[in-house]
Amino acid sequence: MTVMQCAALLGKNAQFVRIGLQMGRLPFGFAVKTSSKWSYYICDKQFEEVTGIKVPEAYKRPSDEVLVDVCQVMNQDKREVYYG
Repeated sequence: MTVMQCAALLGKNAQFVRIGLQMGRLPFGFAVKTSSKWSYYICDKQFEEVTGIKVPEAYKRPSDEVLVDVCQVMNQDKREVYYG
């Protein structure tokens, strides 16, 4: 799912999602900075588990188990989610 799609589902703006992922505050994805550009990954399955919001099929990407595993490991110790 894209940052824009995630923001729409949360009822927030895209910048909220970008900053939340960069700061590690949204436990359903991560952000990676390469040079001066950020890239974002949002795990559909974890988004649904954390928020209780169903991700429309049109927003889902083919499953990428490696990234899902990385997302789970990175967020296993996070206990709180801040939606502002």
